[in-house]
Amino acid sequence: INQEMREYNANLAKQNREAKFKPIQATSKSKTYVDKDIRREFFENFLKAEQEKGTDIWDILQKLNKINKVDINV
Repeated sequence: INQEMREYNANLAKQNREAKFKPIQATSKSKTYVDKDIRREFFENFLKAEQEKGTDIWDILQKLNKINKVDINV
């Protein structure tokens, strides 16, 4: 039995020396994060909704400018 164990260990050691690490090459096709300007998107949707209701957008922009939230010069 000892001879068999020695042979087994010798074969195992030989296999370990010969076997090199081969990394798996994988690519992901999903996006976990999409870079969006959430504030801009919200503001554009807000203005569109207000415009559809008939609200004057210029008045809204002037009010926001008074409280320093929007630069209407841009």
